[in-house]
Amino acid sequence: MTKKAAENRLISLKRLFFCLSVGVCLGILVLLAVCTFDFIESFNLSRHIRNEHRVLNVLKLIAPKEAVGIGLVRLGFDRDGGYVMLNEFPKDSVAYSFGVGDNVSWDADVAKRNIDVYMYDHTIDAPPYDDEHFHFFRIGVCGKNNGDKNLKTFDQLLKINGHENRKNIILKMDVEGAEWESLADASPETMERCNQIIVEFHDLNQVIYDEKYKIICDLLRKINKTHQSVHLHSCNYAPYEVIDGEPIPHVMEVTYARRSNHKFTKSYKCYPVENLDKPNHPLRPDYFLGFCGMLDGE
Repeated sequence: MTKKAAENRLISLKRLFFCLSVGVCLGILVLLAVCTFDFIESFNLSRHIRNEHRVLNVLKLIAPKEAVGIGLVRLGFDRDGGYVMLNEFPKDSVAYSFGVGDNVSWDADVAKRNIDVYMYDHTIDAPPYDDEHFHFFRIGVCGKNNGDKNLKTFDQLLKINGHENRKNIILKMDVEGAEWESLADASPETMERCNQIIVEFHDLNQVIYDEKYKIICDLLRKINKTHQSVHLHSCNYAPYEVIDGEPIPHVMEVTYARRSNHKFTKSYKCYPVENLDKPNHPLRPDYFLGFCGMLDGE
């Protein structure tokens, strides 16, 4: 073989090696891309299933039932500030209203039933008007007391007012997210003293975050030990979000009745309930929740 032919063969071998190297590299890149795509798809599917499960789990935890032999009544405005609750007001009832603002229509309707209403809101100087049954305090509710003189726990306020032994407390709480900590730290004995609880749960769309999901589920399970949801309604001032195919309002108004002195059956109502529920924002349609009582799994 001549020197020239040897050089040409060497050049050909180098070209072949280069082509093979490029081909191998491209193959590896394609393989990595395919694996990465499969990983992303698997991750997204896993996240989708997880979030779907979380939304459904929260909805199951607040699924309403019917209280046997007791109807429902709406107290307060036919818009924001009105709440649906059991038409049951024992003579020894006392009401606690956390979060007052400029709307005391619910408080006023409770007062008309000759029930004293203890009203707490550290963001206002006074309610828009007074009533002989109103007892207003410029104090907010909190969880574990942090030393702030403007904040007290529910347990502390019951003791201050001499209500720590009362058995028929009506609790209404609309405190823009502080409900999670405030109710989580309320003692089981305090919770058991509430014949009815009306609470506005905020930030339910945050179930996608591990820490918030745990906070939400822990509190709902705690309430469910002593109380049963008997009505729910979504607030149309806040968004209604679809999380991985499952719809959930950001804010829900839930009414609870004490388990120890009520019996319950499955609810077949369609929510919102006609002639009871009203849109919080009167110029927007109410959010449709459907037959959510069927989600209790029983």
